[in-house]
Parts: sequence; structure tokens; C-alpha cells
Amino acid sequence: MRRSLQLLACWALVSLLSGCAALGGKRPVSGEDLTQTRRIGVVSLLGDEFHGLRIGTTVFQNARYSVKVPEWQIDAYATDKAIELLRQRSRFEATALDRRDLVIERLRVDGPQQLLAIAARQGVDRLLVIRPGTATSQERVLFAPGYGMMERSFLNLMRRCVYAAYRIDVLDVKTGQEIAWEWGGDFPCEYGETPQLPFLPGLEYYSAEQREGIRLGLLRRIDKSMADALSALALIPEPR
Repeated sequence: MRRSLQLLACWALVSLLSGCAALGGKRPVSGEDLTQTRRIGVVSLLGDEFHGLRIGTTVFQNARYSVKVPEWQIDAYATDKAIELLRQRSRFEATALDRRDLVIERLRVDGPQQLLAIAARQGVDRLLVIRPGTATSQERVLFAPGYGMMERSFLNLMRRCVYAAYRIDVLDVKTGQEIAWEWGGDFPCEYGETPQLPFLPGLEYYSAEQREGIRLGLLRRIDKSMADALSALALIPEPR
């Protein structure tokens, strides 16, 4: 199955970013780094590809598809949500990274350097990168990095959800070092959340009303997971 250049570029950052990511451990922003943070730039690289996944009791029951949904503007939504939370609940100034000079295809070659150069020109000292990601162990590995809808069946047990599988990296713009990272929430989805729709072979097989329900379910998942992730990163207070 063909994967978009954008997702390949995002996944390539895994091996290019330094720090605790290579060790597999999550890390919040340290107290020292927090005191040195004034202005945070935010960029989402989730892309516009929606994944439909069905995982059956046997591999012969598995199916998947990917479809472009640029009209959903998920990158803009994720960026705006992170900025909204930072502005409301932190002492930092937060701004969207201007993407006009960003060449997505170059990320595979340049790694974070292109993003860091843009961030430096825009006067931010920390860069928050939202990108597709999923763990290589336990149940997370079942999700395609990014976002989509999952149906999982095992014998008579059926579970469905709309999911967002991403991670957030925090980079020091001056040094280029990754100073913290966190999954986008404790788990990519919550089984049983609406909409509860059966797996169909493509997004076009759902009605317009059902597709809108899927989109809204994804936005709700981003809302919750973004708040959880930024709290875990110590960039905003823990919810009361």
C-alpha cells in the first residue's frame, strides 16, 4: 500500500531526533528548561491521510485502507488546539509555525533542521512538533501512525473507535536538541466512544452524516489527548 511522502517524512524523524526517544522512555520538560522557555512555536505534521483498520481473529480477516481528507484540515486543528491550551493554561507565548517555507519532502533528508531554521527565523526558543507515532510494543502497534478508525474483533468480542496515534516532541531551537517528548494521550483511542460504525472498505462507503460523525469524533479525540499530552509534558497544569 502506498504511503504518502508526508507520513514517511514524519516517521523518518524518529531516527533523526536525539535524546530519550532513542531509549524508548517518555520525558517531560525539565524545570530548568521551563524557566528558559519564553515563546513556543507549534507545528503539526499529522498530514491529511485517514486510515481505516480492521483486525480480525486471524490475519485473513484483516483489512485496511488509507484515504486523503485535506478538507478536514487536521494539521490546522491540532496546531490550533495546542496553541489554545498553551495560551489559556501556561505562562508561555505560543504561536503557529509559519509553514510557507516548509518543504515536506525535504524532512526525510534534513530531519528537524529545516523546522528548526524556520523556528529560529520566527523568534521562538522552543519548537513543539506534533507528528504521527505509535509504540512498537503492546496494543499500540496495531494502530497505523496518524489517525483513523479501528475495528478489532476477537472471537465474539468486538471493539471499535476513532483514534489519533501521535507523539509530541519538544525541541530547543538554539541547540537543536530534543528536550522532551510524550505520546498524544495514554492510548490512541477509547473503545466504545461514538461513533460506533462497522468497518467498511473505504471512507466513501459511509454516508455524509456518518463521515461527519467520524470527523467530529476525531476532533474530540485530539482535544482530549492534546490536553493530556501537554499536561504530561509539564507545559500546562494537570487538570483538576
